[in-house]
Amino acid sequence: MQIHLSKHLCRLFSLLILAIATGFSVLPFSSDPAHALGRLCKHQSNFAFALHGGAVWGSAKHPDKEAFLLDQLVTGRERLTRGDKALNVVEDSVAAMENSGLFNAGKGSVANSIGEIEMDASIMEGKHLRAGAVASIQAVKNPVSAARVVMDDTPHVMMVGESADDYLINHGVHPVAPSYFLNSDQNFSDVSLPKDVQIIPATVKTAGEIAQFSGVWGGVLGGRLNHIVIVEQIDRNGGQLIVALGANEGLGLSKPITVRVRAKFLNEYLIAETDDFRLSYHIQPSDGLEVRLSVSDGGRVSGLLKNRPSLLKSTGTVGAVALDKCGDLAAATSTGGFGAKLPGRVGDSPIIGAGTYADNRSVAVSATGHGEYFIRHAVAHEIAARIRHGGESLVQAAYRVIFKELKPRGGEGGVIAIDKTGEVIMLFNTDGMVRGSTTDKLSPAAETFYSD
Repeated sequence: MQIHLSKHLCRLFSLLILAIATGFSVLPFSSDPAHALGRLCKHQSNFAFALHGGAVWGSAKHPDKEAFLLDQLVTGRERLTRGDKALNVVEDSVAAMENSGLFNAGKGSVANSIGEIEMDASIMEGKHLRAGAVASIQAVKNPVSAARVVMDDTPHVMMVGESADDYLINHGVHPVAPSYFLNSDQNFSDVSLPKDVQIIPATVKTAGEIAQFSGVWGGVLGGRLNHIVIVEQIDRNGGQLIVALGANEGLGLSKPITVRVRAKFLNEYLIAETDDFRLSYHIQPSDGLEVRLSVSDGGRVSGLLKNRPSLLKSTGTVGAVALDKCGDLAAATSTGGFGAKLPGRVGDSPIIGAGTYADNRSVAVSATGHGEYFIRHAVAHEIAARIRHGGESLVQAAYRVIFKELKPRGGEGGVIAIDKTGEVIMLFNTDGMVRGSTTDKLSPAAETFYSD
């Protein structure tokens, strides 16, 4: 009979053999999930912990995310106080954010251009510079825990794609079906929307049928063209629209289009025109928004749009950094990438030194933002290098990288970081970032912070 041992059982068996051979006692498993065995940290009294739920654009608040981060900060602080290790705390907190569905990670990951979920994650500890990462995985519940398996149970740093899914599931990572993910097979996966959408509510002056145009509408025209229209502002003279069309070669649309246009009323129809197309919208009170599209080459298509306010629900990459009472640093990051990305695209989150880095000699960093820029500038490692080799403080190093290197080149995003002394920074060059922190001296606090 063949006996299959779980990952944790194998680890326990190995430690028991070691204990017998050396005469040491073995500590029991912690009651917290995803824990490796090991003594509690008591080397120093100070610790620090920070989380982020992604960079944000616009001025909307995110109370659900903030409340969730606060709960995780409270839990993480309790664990670090009693001596839990930073590596376990960052893994478990990121896994919890993946499970929540509130963020663009794990269950809440956004779909790529063909409606599939592809997730990236990484984790790193600062004592020995061990790291693990996964990219473009689709079948595991917690990418950050998969990255931990790569770090702990393989000689590698990164595994990718379907082969990684198969290997990791066979080595104890929790598998899930595509239906588990909230945005799997999401409609309109090839349509992108701007991040600064602001819908002005209809007023008394626009009451009646005109006011019914307000809001977010989506549907498929002629069974072959994804279309979203956002009516940002509406009055008796017309309105301000965001028009988004998917790609359709038969209509001469070789790539998706997203534009802001002014619309005018013609009788009961709202008309929007550009050099490439003409759209007419008409309210069908019991059915939705009827739309007809004419493109410049003479092609025509029509359909019915339904009210889709959920399309504006934003999500964000997640990350965690921690310093424990052993004096060890750790960092973890997880994401589903950006919406409607090309299949196979990988951002900075799984790249050690770009989206994640931890080194006890300097700092632990987790990043969020435009991944291509964070990869090109090796943001997380650059901050660490400026501290370690350039003698800069954490604030100086992070500010120079985020504002003096990234921003002038068009790179948007931010970082959370903790240095080896326990100093915490949470810095961004976007409109804002969902973030929070706590230390042995400071109570947990989480908020969506905005730049002035």
